[in-house]
Amino acid sequence: MKNPVARILFGLVAVLVLSIGLASCVTGGGPTGSIRLENDTAVNLTDVYFSLTSEDTWGPERLGTSTIVPAGSDYTFYNVPAGEYDLKVLFNVQGTWFRNVARIMVYPEQITVMAYDTSTPVEEEEED
Repeated sequence: MKNPVARILFGLVAVLVLSIGLASCVTGGGPTGSIRLENDTAVNLTDVYFSLTSEDTWGPERLGTSTIVPAGSDYTFYNVPAGEYDLKVLFNVQGTWFRNVARIMVYPEQITVMAYDTSTPVEEEEED
């Protein structure tokens, strides 16, 4: 490349490509979406687990120890890698733990909504 303008343009393109590559590494490299839980029940949602359907375990509890989804409110998990997930939500009704388990899809740049109300199917949570 004898042309100085071509060298500069080549250098700028190389920097841009490297920057995009590094940004992909930092963010996990793939498209992400969001999961929003809408709690239209009379109880708090206290524990949320989700993992890719290809995984054998639920992984960590996603709300943390000091967060709940109060009755009548919602909570959104952002930057969830796109894919198919198993989702488990736990809540306590008068001392008995219940769960709802669902399979959901998280699509790039979209919000997947899971609404919980009095018609949501639940089962009693078994102790580990």
